[in-house]
Amino acid sequence: MSQNAPTLAQVAAHAGVSLATASRALNGSTRKVNPELQERVLASASALGYSANVQAQAVAAVARATAEVLGELPPRRQPPKADPPLRRPEVRARLARS
Repeated sequence: MSQNAPTLAQVAAHAGVSLATASRALNGSTRKVNPELQERVLASASALGYSANVQAQAVAAVARATAEVLGELPPRRQPPKADPPLRRPEVRARLARS
């Protein structure tokens, strides 16, 4: 990759989206990206000549996996959280009685 290669941040700024949205649009994330925004990101990437830095992605993947194994980060997929206490029917009923 050359010294002047565009960055993901530059692509995001050019498309007028957040860095996270640009990343999800370009990396085929499982999280949904608005089709209009995805088209803007892809057009910006093409206009700027952006290409992903595969070496940087590999380093990040290894660092993420290592941190997960060491317990420094939660696993990437978390089970859904339980309802907050005030949304539970038994708690609401108890509060209504008091």
